[in-house]
Amino acid sequence: PSVINGPVLRSATLAPRVGAIAVECRLHPYGVYVQQMLQAIEEQWGQLVKGSIEFIRREKLPNKVSYQFTLTAEGRIEHLVRVDKQENSLASDLCRQSISSRSPFGEWSAEMIHDFGESDVITIHFIYK
Repeated sequence: PSVINGPVLRSATLAPRVGAIAVECRLHPYGVYVQQMLQAIEEQWGQLVKGSIEFIRREKLPNKVSYQFTLTAEGRIEHLVRVDKQENSLASDLCRQSISSRSPFGEWSAEMIHDFGESDVITIHFIYK
């Protein structure tokens, strides 16, 4: 399985790259869908950070930026809110943009709607340090 990496400050010497997995659902269509969604968000985050790196002050980088949203069966993002308590910055706005700019993600299959309902709440943590 591949590990989704952050675009800046990649370092294998500071901490383990892989943590415990709470639920393994890649064999279900929803798991595949979520993995593809996360990869699209990660790629967008990387592009946004690379394009803005000269404006990001390293000492002002938040440790972690967390967003939560409702993902609808139509693949739309609703109620995107920041759930961490750190101050707003360019780095945190890039995280928001990486989520919102990739929506919609595609409609869910009938099996996914049957198993998970019409929506799901997703929380994403972006780790900068």
